[in-house]
Amino acid sequence: RSFSLVVNDVTQTPPPEETPVPGIQVARAKGYAPFAFGFHEYVPGDYNTAPSSKKFGLIISLHGRGEIGDGSLAQLPNVLKNNGPGKLIKDRKRYFNAIVISPQCCVRTTDTFWNIGEVNKVVDWALLKFTKIDPKRIYITGLSMGGEGTWNYARSYPSKVAAIVPICGA
Repeated sequence: RSFSLVVNDVTQTPPPEETPVPGIQVARAKGYAPFAFGFHEYVPGDYNTAPSSKKFGLIISLHGRGEIGDGSLAQLPNVLKNNGPGKLIKDRKRYFNAIVISPQCCVRTTDTFWNIGEVNKVVDWALLKFTKIDPKRIYITGLSMGGEGTWNYARSYPSKVAAIVPICGA
């Protein structure tokens, strides 16, 4: 398993523990988790110190076609180059009181739309890893190809999402 911390665009080696790193967006290479994507993970600053009764939302942010990559640490920064929650966190323009997962679509075919089954694996994995997620507060958003993935996810798993925000769904 390999991963890195991105702080002010500087990559650092994180501590070896598997616990969430609050307040920091962490790049996790493909192979870190049991789904087909590398991804960025953000956990609110008070996640580890919050009482177990405090619940957080989960935001899954799906990028557009221009950010497709192989899920490696070298290509994961592409996920944060344009719009979306991950970029806002990276640029220190916005912090979220929610766990934010920004996966990188690794498909390179003529049909580059998101594999919704794999996106659902991201949601299921996050629910297991982050025990303070409120399963009634799962939000999916995406831009362009990610907007289409957002619509498709909501059609396939309507009972799992509290809200969707598809932007310019392809």
